[in-house]
Amino acid sequence: MRTMQTTNIMNKYHNAKIIRDSRIIEVDEGIYTKQKKDKLDDEQQYTKKHLKKDGGVETYKEVYERTIDFLNYLRNNYKDQKILVVTHGMIASYIEKIGERLSLEQHELKNYATFNNAEIKKINI
Repeated sequence: MRTMQTTNIMNKYHNAKIIRDSRIIEVDEGIYTKQKKDKLDDEQQYTKKHLKKDGGVETYKEVYERTIDFLNYLRNNYKDQKILVVTHGMIASYIEKIGERLSLEQHELKNYATFNNAEIKKINI
């Protein structure tokens, strides 16, 4: 919902085609979604923070794989076109690192938070 609000604000004067894609949604925190940190015990906080599979939490590897799938879709369908992608920080960070052609190891995936809120970067994929 937040990314669509941002997209609509940015598109107010451009009337560009908007395409929603579930591959670039926020990380699924499973049963911990929308739960306040102070309401979780230590083990639950760890699971949520480190994206462990317990409780339906999506793993870093799963997020990375759907990001790769999204980028392959863009490469195959929008070659040589300029695309504006509005998404969440982790997805944006993965897109940036993939664009830099960096190899990402599963244990390193959590270390790629490189975007600040409302930040815009030009990335070549």
